[in-house]
Amino acid sequence: MRLILIALFFVFALGCQSEEDAVVPESINTVKTKHEFELLAKPGVVSVGIGHDNNGQAVIVIGVESQDNVDKLALPNELDGYPVKVQIIGTFRAQ
Repeated sequence: MRLILIALFFVFALGCQSEEDAVVPESINTVKTKHEFELLAKPGVVSVGIGHDNNGQAVIVIGVESQDNVDKLALPNELDGYPVKVQIIGTFRAQ
């Protein structure tokens, strides 16, 4: 019995990763927040949010004023491993 417990202990110990070895990806909310200020500082970018692509995968959505802005801006295709979707939404106006 003791030998079985020792064997189980070693199997468990070898199978576990230390916290330093484990890679935990940042959540999409954290990635959005991390890059939001930088993206909104670009002329023509009016919003940064989270949405879904056609397959239901979570994406970071960058809203821009016009197609002109899309063509002029060097917007990323992904941010920290999350895909980016660019949407033309126009300008915001106070009502």
